[in-house]
Amino acid sequence: MKLREVFNGYQEIITLDTETTGLSFEQNQIIELGVVRYKVLDDELVFVEELNELIKLPPQENLSPEIVKLTGITDEDLSKNGIFMSEAAKKLYAILTPSDEKNILFIAYNAAFDMAFVRSLFARFLVDFESLPIDFLDVLTIYKDRAEYPHKLKDAIAHYQLEDKVVNSHRASDDAKAALAVLLAMAGEKNDIGRYINLFGFNPKYAPMATFQKVINRPQNANSIPLYANK
Repeated sequence: MKLREVFNGYQEIITLDTETTGLSFEQNQIIELGVVRYKVLDDELVFVEELNELIKLPPQENLSPEIVKLTGITDEDLSKNGIFMSEAAKKLYAILTPSDEKNILFIAYNAAFDMAFVRSLFARFLVDFESLPIDFLDVLTIYKDRAEYPHKLKDAIAHYQLEDKVVNSHRASDDAKAALAVLLAMAGEKNDIGRYINLFGFNPKYAPMATFQKVINRPQNANSIPLYANK
């Protein structure tokens, strides 16, 4: 497998994950941001930088017990070690907008979720996330075309026997790296990853969580026909 074939036309990839206070990008916020940036060479990914930041809550707000249990992140962690949302937005923006022109591919597991929260974060500081020159790849969408339910990240890790390499810890950097590992495993079994760029599947029982200018949203059922067949 040549990585240049998988990531055709992209000089860099960015894999990202967020931990949040809840499921609503309109009512909740990011509490941890994990981003890993790689340069794409012919047969390898070269690590460039990693961003792993906790983000403070607004005054008088606290994490729910459910979020603390899920992530292991506490109010004290955010208070002592978190940065302000404005600083987090600035750091992420710097990664997504390199000074020299590059074609960047943004990768995440259930990417619509993370993208919606990043867009909301940027909007607080008058930055238009969708104007950035980035394409998007949802690892979850591809995995749903490859394997039967369930489709959580931990299920994909187990399916491809990656437990000795990555972990779904519900911590942002760990999960960002796990998403990339799953993607590379899927690329090794079938060379169609590029067909999913800017193509997101969603449960036809519900509307898409969020829509984006570049992204085509299509209902995704469990069948043998790849989602991109109707793109």
